[in-house]
Amino acid sequence: MLLLNSSDLFRPFITSEPLAVELISKAINSKKIAHAYIFSGKNHQNLIELVQVFAKLLLCESLNGMDNCQNCQVFEHNQHPDYRIWQPEGEKNKSLKLAQVKDLISVNQKKPITSKHQVLVLDQINLLSREGCNALLKTLEEPAKYATIIITVDSFDNVLPTIISRCQLIQLKTEEEKKEKAVSEEIIPNSYSQAANFAKEYETKTKEELIDFLKSIQHYLWERVKNDYSEQLFFEQKIEVIAKIEDYLKYLDGYVNQKLILDNFFVLLFENRKFFITK
Repeated sequence: MLLLNSSDLFRPFITSEPLAVELISKAINSKKIAHAYIFSGKNHQNLIELVQVFAKLLLCESLNGMDNCQNCQVFEHNQHPDYRIWQPEGEKNKSLKLAQVKDLISVNQKKPITSKHQVLVLDQINLLSREGCNALLKTLEEPAKYATIIITVDSFDNVLPTIISRCQLIQLKTEEEKKEKAVSEEIIPNSYSQAANFAKEYETKTKEELIDFLKSIQHYLWERVKNDYSEQLFFEQKIEVIAKIEDYLKYLDGYVNQKLILDNFFVLLFENRKFFITK
């Protein structure tokens, strides 16, 4: 559900990043704002633009970001005192400094100036040292009630698990990642008959080709489980499917009947389709 009167803010992202828009909209509409978020994506410009949309909504007096209040107008002129962003420094080898994290922590301890909220952004945490990450942890554990800390990163793989566990996660995808996901989802049958057809189609593959194929599907499913932090329902069932594929790989390596393995593999994907297909 989109925010009332705020569709213009989301227009650049409604088609390309529907899940991110939905997560932000739900948070604002329900007024259940997390104390910390991680925005992940390889397109840094898109990432920062969406972070700014979110920040503007959080600082807006009416939470719609439509420039009808002083907070919105000041924000649009890049002068809002309750919005701060710390970005990598340096000429060649840019990095986030420990001093920047300490500055963020210091600002977090102060009350907002003009808004009821303050938004503190730490950009590209993948360029922050482990010492800096550890310094940030305490603030993420005990944040100020009026502050929202937003962290950006190119990939969740480049964030300490201890930081991830303390944040709400919002992920943006590149076009290549979306295409790869679409292709992978196409191989998950939507009926028993389609499962049988897929199995028959792959019967002609060599054992080596089938092993590579099963490994690629297993990797795809694991990435879905690992990265789709916004929806971790049925986690155990998802892991069971991935473990079962590992069994099929062992069977293939042991020269078990390939047709039987394929029949069971595609039925497994169909019967667990709801756990992995984006609605």
